[in-house]
Amino acid sequence: MEELATGGFVGKFGLDLRLLIAQLVNFAIVLFVLSRFVFRPLLETMRKRSERIAKGLQEAEAAQREKEAVKAWELSERKRIQEEARVLLTRAEVEARTRRDALLQKAEEDAKAMHDRAAADAARMHDDALSRAKEDVGTLAVDVAERVLSKKLSSTDRSAYLQESLKEVEQVAKGSA
Repeated sequence: MEELATGGFVGKFGLDLRLLIAQLVNFAIVLFVLSRFVFRPLLETMRKRSERIAKGLQEAEAAQREKEAVKAWELSERKRIQEEARVLLTRAEVEARTRRDALLQKAEEDAKAMHDRAAADAARMHDDALSRAKEDVGTLAVDVAERVLSKKLSSTDRSAYLQESLKEVEQVAKGSA
């Protein structure tokens, strides 16, 4: 110990104890000043930056989760809308087929009714024409008989008269047909 006090041990290494103590005090002061005015604000700034980064990461994760939730909702809505559209389209197709079938059936019924009326009208017209033709033929026959009976005809006249009567009957038949 005596060596320390006299500078023996310290002196061997070329150290001055007063200078060493002064340097230790200076180091402590610099350490205190740095700690107080540099390290604390620096650590505080780094802590705040870390908090902001952590908060930003949390917000980014929340935004990502929200984005995924919106994407999932959008997908489910799209599927729901497509399903609704498919159901509406199916209903519309069924309704269109039903209406088409009803219209076709009504058109067929109307066409059949028109055909039946036309057939009945044609049959009635045919019957009327036959009836008129029979009346006309009967009238002509009576007229011919009256003419023949009222005149005595030669065979040439008879032949000409018969030809003329036949032409008249044919004209009446053509006119009523």
